[in-house]
Amino acid sequence: MTEGANDAMNLTPINPDGLYSREQIVDPLAGEIVILTPITVGGLRDTARVKRYFSTIMIAHGGRQQPLGFELENCPSLEEAVKRWAEEAQKVGAKAQEQIRDQQVRSRLAVPAGARLPTLNS
Repeated sequence: MTEGANDAMNLTPINPDGLYSREQIVDPLAGEIVILTPITVGGLRDTARVKRYFSTIMIAHGGRQQPLGFELENCPSLEEAVKRWAEEAQKVGAKAQEQIRDQQVRSRLAVPAGARLPTLNS
């Protein structure tokens, strides 16, 4: 693909200094943790950067289940990510449910044209 074609499609080039390999760890009853391991462009482990741990929970919204992804931040190991998973998933889920309730309240309010609603979050 030519450089002009990249510009026309607004593609972001792959950063050779920001590559990760992806590994998926699954507990079929609870969920999954995805490990992103930093690698060099040569495919070797990049020890100058830390591994990152991500997960996804499902949130009921609008009669459907929707995925909500989150990062398990500052985990030095998979063991720590597993230990913190339930607590972090609960926090993310509670925050999402609060935002959904706020949206529902805001959508029911009668607002004069041009008026701004106050922020409901603290």
